[in-house]
Parts: sequence; C-alpha cells; structure tokens
Amino acid sequence: MQTYLEQTVEAAETAREMRKLGDYKLARDRAYYAIFYAVAGLLDLSGEGRVREDAPFADSAALREFSSRFVQTGEASTDLGRAIAVAKNLRDKADYSEGVATPEEADEALAAMEQMLAFAEPVLRKGETES
Repeated sequence: MQTYLEQTVEAAETAREMRKLGDYKLARDRAYYAIFYAVAGLLDLSGEGRVREDAPFADSAALREFSSRFVQTGEASTDLGRAIAVAKNLRDKADYSEGVATPEEADEALAAMEQMLAFAEPVLRKGETES
C-alpha cells in the first residue's frame, strides 16, 4: 500500500504534467487529491484523523478536521486554509459540471497544491522516517 506521502507526490506530479499537457480539468482534480492525501497523512500522523483503509474518511470531513486541528490553532496559515477551500471548490466544479476547465483554474488549484506541499511534505517525510 502506498504511503500518504507517495500518494501526495504522485498526484502532484500528475497535476503538474496534466497542466503542461493542457488537460486543465484533470490538473485541477489531481491537484486537489494531492492536497487531500496530504491532509489525510497529516491527520493520521497527528492522531486526530480517522483516515483508514477500512473506514474511509469523506474528504469534506477530513478538510474540516484539518482546519480545526491545524488552521484554527495557528499551526497552518489561514491562507493555506483558504487555498484548500478554493481547490475543493474547483475539484467539485471539475467533477460535477460539464463546463470546460480553464488554464487559470488549473493554475489556481496547482498554487493551492504547492502551498499544501510546502506545509505538509516535510512533516510527512519526517513521519515516514520515524515509523
């Protein structure tokens, strides 16, 4: 089974590649999932999460818990919290509307993803070496 870090990195790489190839809808989607996997990993490491293979955690619940555990306590910035919300809205738009995705939307989702990676990747890497 892949670790949260591996899932995060793989989704981020795919998001960047899809943006380069002009698949803006898939870039938005994969950027969001890179964020979600990072959130799941951070919650799991903090002991706050209930993200388990046998009891999947709805992404909305995970994002709320991340906000409560990291943003509201000041450990993560409110800018990061807003970026995550934007990425979720863009992902929802990608999944539930038939409209064409724009390069700007893909860029916005990727920017949110990069913010999350900057926050989460060091923690996830450290968590892997300690387990």
